[in-house]
Amino acid sequence: MDRMRQISRLFRPATPPLTAALALALTACAPADSPPDARSTLEPAGPAEPRVLWFAAPAAEWVEALPVGNGRLGAMVFGDTDRERIQLNEETVWTGAPIHELNPRTREHIDEARRLLFAGRYVAAETLVNDSVLRRGGTRSTHQTLGDLWLDFGEAGPVEGYRRELSLDSALAQVSYRANGVEIRREVFASAPDQVIAVRVECGEPGCPAFEVQLSRPEGSATVEPVGADGLRMHGRATHEDHPPGVSFEARLLARTDGGRLSAIDQGLRVEGGRSATFLLSAATDYGGGNPEADARAALERAAARDYAELRAAHIADHQRLFGRVRLSLGSSDSTTVGLPTDERLERVKGRRGPGPGGALLPVRALPAHRQLPPR
Repeated sequence: MDRMRQISRLFRPATPPLTAALALALTACAPADSPPDARSTLEPAGPAEPRVLWFAAPAAEWVEALPVGNGRLGAMVFGDTDRERIQLNEETVWTGAPIHELNPRTREHIDEARRLLFAGRYVAAETLVNDSVLRRGGTRSTHQTLGDLWLDFGEAGPVEGYRRELSLDSALAQVSYRANGVEIRREVFASAPDQVIAVRVECGEPGCPAFEVQLSRPEGSATVEPVGADGLRMHGRATHEDHPPGVSFEARLLARTDGGRLSAIDQGLRVEGGRSATFLLSAATDYGGGNPEADARAALERAAARDYAELRAAHIADHQRLFGRVRLSLGSSDSTTVGLPTDERLERVKGRRGPGPGGALLPVRALPAHRQLPPR
């Protein structure tokens, strides 16, 4: 039956893609009184906001990280206090040579496949689709991760007040905590209007500790090199030992600081001092004949022409234009779960000890299926 549901999606009308990657959403979904504002200060959404996933510890594995995405670029935010990992995706990073996907017999059989599906004859429809609609001969390609962005703060020491959260209303992932007497707050989003992933680090008095920023890629070949004192470039080709060489890719990172100092180090940047730092990342491939170096550079230059507050405001407005079209309420959560982290609420749901209808979990898919999986 799951196979038939997948096949039936081939025949549905196209719908606009969501602009932010959302994973599991706790549906205590009372309508928001007003949309989040676009201030550049990274204020947490707080426990009173109904549509927030939050955790009291960093992610221990990929499936626990917080996802953001714009339909083309995606990131998974782990939230570590010593060495933050932000895993990156770009939808066209594929191994293998281009493949002609169309079956020449599709047009003559598509109407009959629809008729069989709507008549409830799922087995007959599946047989027809397999024989006459789907591409023949299997595939020799796979999607790969773009790489990882690392923020290395060194040993943070004792940490107090840790919180990692994803606001579904604004599609902002945030991490906040206090380490060595300094309040540190980080924010990540994937902008559809500006086609970049934005990462912001803000610190209280006396300012941010020195930290290093690096790009890396675990599979295939990639070269990482500084671009001046405030940029990084990662480029290469998607390869796999069992597949032909795939697309060429390029990722570009630009750093800005408020009162701090930037310098290039081996395959990375060093940030020293200042109250905040902003990082913009663009990416492109030659899938479909593009020029990854020129396209990634152009996207980064366009985004860099706007300050962080403008990028953030445009991102939130674009997300809410789609996310705000539907409001769903499944009742109130059980009072015993109010204020609990999302993982604890999920455990209570599993044990049938806690939430009623309002504590149900709603899966919201904003990325294609291949990007719902851990990087290969």
